[in-house]
Formats: sequence, C-alpha cells, structure tokens
Amino acid sequence: MTDRFTLRAEIDPDDLASIRHMEDPATNLFPYMEQAMKESLDEVEYQAQEWMWDHFENPTGQLETAFTKHPYGPFSAELWNDLPYAQRTNYGFSGMTDSIGRYYPYWPGIAWAENAVANAYPEVELIWQLMVDRALGRL
Repeated sequence: MTDRFTLRAEIDPDDLASIRHMEDPATNLFPYMEQAMKESLDEVEYQAQEWMWDHFENPTGQLETAFTKHPYGPFSAELWNDLPYAQRTNYGFSGMTDSIGRYYPYWPGIAWAENAVANAYPEVELIWQLMVDRALGRL
C-alpha cells in the first residue's frame, strides 16, 4: 500500500492582484514613505521649537525658526539649524570662547535636539503606521 497525499491550494484572484501590486514599491509604497518622512520632519521641528520656547531663558525667535528641512526620498531626510549658536544651545558652551573673542564661563546646554526627537517619537510612529496602512489599503 502506498500513502499518497495531495494538496491543492488556490489564491483568490483579488488577493493575487494585490500581491502583484507589491512588485512595484516605487509606485505603491514609496510615495507614502516620502509623505511620512515630510510629516515626521514637521513633527520633529515642532517639538524642537516647543522645547526651545519652553526652556530658553530669553527666546528671541531667531534660533527657534531657523530650521531647514530636506527629505531625500522614502529612506532618509534631514532637519538642521544652521545658526552658529544652535549647537551651543543644545550641547552647552561653558568655559569656551566664541569666534569674536567672547568668553562664556557658564552656558549650559538644554539638549533641545535630543528632547525634540524623544518628544516627537510617539507622533512620528503614528505617522508611519498611518502611511503604511494607507499603502496597504491601496493594494
């Protein structure tokens, strides 16, 4: 006696069409990822500004509004602040002299960059979940 086993499986035509859409991530996924990158940059910038306004001793608005955002596509993006004292306010500048010779005995940093990322994380996570859901819903 020979033991035989036969298994036949079929994929629903609608499901098969959805699977085929996954072959083209540039059309069906990457636009959503690019949108998530842009919205994530907006959120991190917002959180940085909020932290600065709340923690600077004498905010002027110059540093708080001097951000530049550049999304490079679906996989990377950059947010930066080019003002010369942006890093000083983040990391501190105690015991240092600036480019025009002013000495700063006490200038502690407020870690605005690190706190912005930490505070933005929950919202950024939601942004990405929403965009992935939208991409999958399009399939």
